[in-house]
Order: sequence, then C-alpha cells, then structure tokens
Amino acid sequence: MAYEIAMTAKEYVEKLIHIARDLETEYNNTFPKNLGYYNKNGKFSWDCWNLTPKTIIWGWEEKKKVGYYCFNKGRYGLGDWAGSTILNCCKEVSSDFSKLTAGEYLLTPDGDHAGAYIGEYIINGKCVNVVECTTSWGVRRVTFSYVSKTGLRYRCQNGTQAPTRWAKHGKLPWIDYSVLPEPTPVPPTPEENVYYTVKRGDNLTKIAKVYNTTVTQLVVWNKIVNPNLIYVGQVLIVGKKKPSPEPTKEYYTVKRGDTLSRIARTYGTTVSQLVSWNKIKNPNIIYVGQVIRVR
Repeated sequence: MAYEIAMTAKEYVEKLIHIARDLETEYNNTFPKNLGYYNKNGKFSWDCWNLTPKTIIWGWEEKKKVGYYCFNKGRYGLGDWAGSTILNCCKEVSSDFSKLTAGEYLLTPDGDHAGAYIGEYIINGKCVNVVECTTSWGVRRVTFSYVSKTGLRYRCQNGTQAPTRWAKHGKLPWIDYSVLPEPTPVPPTPEENVYYTVKRGDNLTKIAKVYNTTVTQLVVWNKIVNPNLIYVGQVLIVGKKKPSPEPTKEYYTVKRGDTLSRIARTYGTTVSQLVSWNKIKNPNIIYVGQVIRVR
C-alpha cells in the first residue's frame, strides 16, 4: 500500500521533543480522549501508541486545540489504533536495536506499549533517546526515556530500568527518513584525577617517570609556577582515569512458584543481596507480579 508522506524525520522528532518537554500533558488511554484533546484542565491527553498517528497520520496541531486534524480522512481513517496495527504499517521492522534511525517506531513484546526513537539528546541534564507516553517511573504523561543497544528500556541513560523492554522497531511509512535531525552531542564521560602525595626526596622528574607522564604535564595539571619547587605533603594530580561505570540494574517480575533462593540462583546472586537491594522485610514473603532488582 502506498502512504502519503506527512513530514520529515527532523520535523517529527522536533514535534515529539516539544510535546514531551514543553507541553502540559496527561496520560489517558480511553477513546476518544486519548486522541490528544485539549481538555477542560488546559492539558492535552494522549496514550502511548496514538501519539504516533496523532502527530503524523492525523496531523495533530497544537494551535487547533482539538483531538486530531485529519489531513486525509479517506486514506487513513480515524480511530483508536493499536500498537501492533501501526507496527504492521512500518518498513524495515527489526528486533536488532544496535542500529536505530531517528523517528522510528518502538513496540514492546506484548504490543501493549509504544514509543518513538529520537536519537541521542541531552535534555534536562540527562541523556535520552526515546519519547513515550507512559505511567512508568511515577509519571502519567509524554516523557523522555532511553533504549539501550539491546532493547532494554530506562528512565534515562544509567537510570531506572523498566521491567518491560522494547521488542521491535520500524520505519513509519508517513515519514521521510532522508531528512534527519542533528542531535545534541553526548558529552564524554568526565575523567577522574589520580593523586599522589609528595614524599621526602621526590622531584617532578621522578614522579613523572613513576606515573608514565611528563614534567610538563604535571606542571599543567597542578598549575605549578616553579617546576623545581615542590614540598613534602603536597598533593599532586599525576594522571587521569575513566570512572568505573555504574552497574546496569536488572529487574525481574515474580512468577507463581518463585522464591528468593530460586531467583538468586538464577541470577548468580544471594538472598541477602536481593533483600538489601529491594528492602524486603521478610525474605520468605514475595508475591506474584512483584518487580525486584536482581542485578
């Protein structure tokens, strides 16, 4: 089937960022209120997968303050489109998340949740690359999140991991992917200083040799005026190192028949560690549906 191009990937990403960052929004999954109506509270209402057709297929416009504005009613129709319905329209559908294009559509394994990949951005001081309308992480609105190269879903890079991952992604047929946005560069991980305390008999030449650097570099790092004058007890920067990465947190949803001992064995940890991570008062009591950290 031939589809009409509604906008470029650049325009689509800019619109999604504006909706997530600038507009007061409310999560609503009841048709037709989830189609973006400007409600009596002065906020727009959406749900996760209708965010895509509203902003593209139906040509949602903020200034109109209505649920949707369909620029081609005959071709696209109206209604409460399901996430899998939209995915079935997509091109180049894949479960490989190591390669994503800004403006692509994302869907969870059960088809109950959708999002849009926007590329790597620093927004509100955090690295994000997905826009979604969610009730996760204590928010009920269109918000930012992060997808890893394996499809894992986080509040932001290095943030809280959601129990539900992304399963598939694809290119929406209503978007021109030849015009992509230019994302804000992600700053490099800051380096940590390596320090040394000067002892009797030390000089910069000796210290530089021990730490595989140069006298000039020591002078620059420590803003030393006279390279021939250092004193016992002086703390010098003698090198740089990358900080140890924070461990990636992993979560598990308790199923019937599970115990902490069984879960601990499965994930190579201990019951005491599970109790500590999850602040469990009674290790013998866990319940079906409980989400616990396992790594």
